[in-house]
Amino acid sequence: MSYSKIKYVPLSPNNVHIIYVLLLVFGMLSLLQPAFANVVVTNGAGQSVPAGSGSEEIIFLVFDEQGNPVTGVSVNFNLINPEGNSENDAMTVTIADTDVNGQVSTSFKGSATMGNYTITATLATDASQTDTTNLVVTDPPFQLTAIVGNGQLVTAGENSTNIVFELTDALGNVITNVQSVNFSMITPAGEVTNEGIFPQNSVTNVDGQTVVRLEPTDTTGDYTVTATLDTNNTVTGTTTITVLTPPPELPDLGTGVAMYAIGTNVPTTASFSGGTKVADATDFVQETELNASDSVFIRGIINVASSDVGKAADILVVAIYVPTGIDTAYFYMVGSDNLPKLWKSGDMADLVTFTRIESLTENLSVNMYGGLLPPGVLNVYFGYRLDDGTIVYNGSNSIDITIK
Repeated sequence: MSYSKIKYVPLSPNNVHIIYVLLLVFGMLSLLQPAFANVVVTNGAGQSVPAGSGSEEIIFLVFDEQGNPVTGVSVNFNLINPEGNSENDAMTVTIADTDVNGQVSTSFKGSATMGNYTITATLATDASQTDTTNLVVTDPPFQLTAIVGNGQLVTAGENSTNIVFELTDALGNVITNVQSVNFSMITPAGEVTNEGIFPQNSVTNVDGQTVVRLEPTDTTGDYTVTATLDTNNTVTGTTTITVLTPPPELPDLGTGVAMYAIGTNVPTTASFSGGTKVADATDFVQETELNASDSVFIRGIINVASSDVGKAADILVVAIYVPTGIDTAYFYMVGSDNLPKLWKSGDMADLVTFTRIESLTENLSVNMYGGLLPPGVLNVYFGYRLDDGTIVYNGSNSIDITIK
């Protein structure tokens, strides 16, 4: 067996010089690249954030082994959601360099998923240098919104149509479990009271909705109706009802049409008037064009046939709706909650009651709707249904609305 000999090469002056230069360069580099002691969170740690809301700024500090802030160091951020998955797109910043104070920051954009989130800051040059903070996404706050009956004009001595408030969270999700709601109002004189509204308190249904109305009053002016969540009086919703006198003049819709339950038309002396008023306008019109962003009020008056005065009847409200861009007409009926319901059968007997009148008077006001309307064409009909099934309505002319 033979062994190869290691050849020894003596150091020349030139080789020694090169080694000294290399050692000097490495030494300078070590001085230029200080060892980092840590990266730590200094502000915004441990936040609780309502679902759908963003967090406050979360600030991290990078410093060297002497405790001096270090500028220009790249830091990576990583967000882990409650399911244990990375969700970095929910942060405003995912990588940044420290500023002159050695600081770098990010924040949480917000999420609908509730639970514990973890944000970790890691030095790009040393993955062992990290710091972590948690934030908790909690139940979003509730909000009450008047979705039907906004901005009504009511004649003195008459009650308003129902005002429907809806309880949702901040993300717009309906609160389906029952919640107690109290009602109050501010009168034109500035008095805060719960007299003159009905009911004074109620509970929400499975759709998160509850209903209130302004009772008849002879005092004209603006009434601000407020709904307040019983368990949290910071959660409120408001709408304004204006009481007017004399009653606004309405366009003539002509003689009504009477129809027996079996579908046969019969003569009637009933007549109708009615129209639509945009919130900022002063007059009602029978035919109008408006924007989807315009709040409207639809009102009608029935001059009841003399042969029907004193009889009990159900007031009916029906609308034919053709959405923009669609050739199909949909038939809707409005119930006592003031919410439209699809009238699928077309059977007169299936029409829901808008309101019940135990004894018809000669003239009857019907405040049909207040609020926004979806784009399309709407034809509105209203009338009364006697207990024998006879329906009397504005069959000569409808209230026509085009919404852009």
